[in-house]
Amino acid sequence: MANSREPRQRHNREKTPYLIRRMVRSDIAVLFVAGLLSASGATAQALATQGAEKTPGGFRITPKISVRETYSDNVALAPRGQEKSDFITEIIPGIVITDRTARTTLKIDYSLDNFFYADDKNRNTATHQLSGKADIALVEDLLFVESNARISQQATSLLGPLGADSATSNRNNQTLRFFGIGPHLRKTLGREAVIDARYTLSQFSSGDSSAASNSQGRRFAASANSGPAFRDWGWGIDFVDDRIDFKKSQDTTLDSLTGSLHYRVSPRLSVIGTAGYERNDYFTLGDKPEGAIWNLGFDWRPSQRTSFSASAGRRFFGNTYSLIFRNVTRKTVWDLSYSRSLNTSRSSFGSGGGTLRAALENQILRLNPNISPADLEDAVVRAAQGRDLDAISENSFQTNTVFLETRLQGSVSLALHKMNMVFTLFNSVRDSDTTGNYNVFTASGDFALSRVIKQMGAGARWSYQLSPRNQASLSLDLSRNKFVDINRQDDLATLQTGITRKLSRTATGTINYRHVRRDSNFNSGDYDENALIGSLTATF
Repeated sequence: MANSREPRQRHNREKTPYLIRRMVRSDIAVLFVAGLLSASGATAQALATQGAEKTPGGFRITPKISVRETYSDNVALAPRGQEKSDFITEIIPGIVITDRTARTTLKIDYSLDNFFYADDKNRNTATHQLSGKADIALVEDLLFVESNARISQQATSLLGPLGADSATSNRNNQTLRFFGIGPHLRKTLGREAVIDARYTLSQFSSGDSSAASNSQGRRFAASANSGPAFRDWGWGIDFVDDRIDFKKSQDTTLDSLTGSLHYRVSPRLSVIGTAGYERNDYFTLGDKPEGAIWNLGFDWRPSQRTSFSASAGRRFFGNTYSLIFRNVTRKTVWDLSYSRSLNTSRSSFGSGGGTLRAALENQILRLNPNISPADLEDAVVRAAQGRDLDAISENSFQTNTVFLETRLQGSVSLALHKMNMVFTLFNSVRDSDTTGNYNVFTASGDFALSRVIKQMGAGARWSYQLSPRNQASLSLDLSRNKFVDINRQDDLATLQTGITRKLSRTATGTINYRHVRRDSNFNSGDYDENALIGSLTATF
C-alpha cells in the first residue's frame, strides 16, 4: 500500500509551485523556533508571578539580514575540463531571540538562506539554519527542562564534491534536523553526594532516503557522585541507557553501568579507577557488542592555567585511551586531546558541535572568556570572512552504523595587540567493524564502500586589525580523506583571504577571494574552483 502512494506523492510535488514548497519547509523551522520560544516564554511568565527577578540581558529579539554575491568559475565543482561559471546571489533573512532570567535561559538563531543562480536556475533553492537552546528551572536548584534544536546542511557523501559553502556543493548536501527535550533533575545531598539524572526524547531527520534518514531517540543518564565531605577518597556511579529507533533499519541500544573511585594524592594530583559493564545491541554479524569496562588514569593540575588528564583501559572492542591537555598563558591557549570510543553520527550532530560558528566561538572564547554576547557575535562574523557560519566545519557524512572512532586533535591560539592566529590539526580514524566481522551489507553511508575511513587535516587562520573598522584575514585548510578498502585518497585544500569592514554599529561588509582544490587518485575526482565573494550583514 505504501508503494502505491509514493508515485502520487511525487506527482503532486511536481505540480506544487516552488515558492509554496519553500513556505511549507519554512513552517517546519518556524515550528521549532515557536516551540522553544513558547515553552520558555510561558514558563518565564509563570515564574515572574512568583517573584523571579530578571538577570542582566533580558528578553531580546534581533532581526538580521545578509546579502552575499558570489562569482565562481566552477559552480558545480565539476572535474577539470568540465567547469562552468555562474553568479550566485544569496539573500539570508534571520532572527536571533535571547532571554535570560533567574530561572530561564533561551537562545534561538534562525536564518533562511535563499540561493539564486544567474545561469543554472535549476539550482535555485532555499535552506534553513537553526540553532536553538532553552533551559528552564521549574524548581530552583532541583528540576529543570532542557531543549535544543538544530537544522543544518552536511555532505551526503565524502566521495562527492566538497565545497567551502553550500552555494557550490548543494547537490551533495542534505538538510539535517534534530530536536531534543527532556527533564533534568539535580540534587545536592548536603556535603555527602550530588545526584544528577536526565531523560531526553529526540527526533532526527535528513533529506535523503538512506537507512539513517529518520530516527527517534530516548536517552536516560543518571549519576551519583561524592560531595566535598569526602576529602581524599571519592566515588561515583554512572548509568546510561541510550536507544535509537530507526524507521528504515534495525534499532540501536547502548547501555552501560560503571562505578569509579578516585584518590587525591596531593592538592594537584588525583588517580582515578573505573570499572563496570556495557550491553549494546545493534546490527552486527560478529560477537555481541558487550563486555566489561575498566580504565585507570590520573588528573594533574599543576596550576590554575594548566591541566593534564590521561587514562587507559579496555572495552569489548579492545584497548581504550584518552588524553586532555590545556595550557593558558597571557597571550596563548594550547589544547590537545586524544580519545578512542564508540560513536554515532546522530549523536555527533545532535550535540551541536561541528559548525563553523561553534568552532569560531570556541576559539574566540578561549582567548577572551569575558567577551559580551554582542561583541562575540561581531567577532564571529568578522572571523568567518563571509563564509556560511552554519556550515559543518569538518566534512562528515550520516550513517546509522555504530563505529569506533580514534581521534587526535589539537590547537594553538595566539593573541597579540592587533593580530590573532589560530593553528589546528586533527587525525580521525573511523572503523565500522566494532566486533571483528565486517560485512558490506551491515553498513550504511560511506561505510558501505569502505570499512575504515581516515581523515586528517591542519588549518591556519590569521587576522590583523588594520584600523578600528578594518580587518584583514587569511586562512588555509588542508585535509585528506582516505577510503582504505577501495584504495581512494582525496586531498582537499581551501585558501581564503579578504577584508572585513565595520560599516556601522550594526552593519559589516566583507570582500573575499577563495581557491579550492581537490586532488584524487580516482577518475573525475579532481576539481578546482576560484571565487570572489562580497557580503553585507546587518542587524536591527
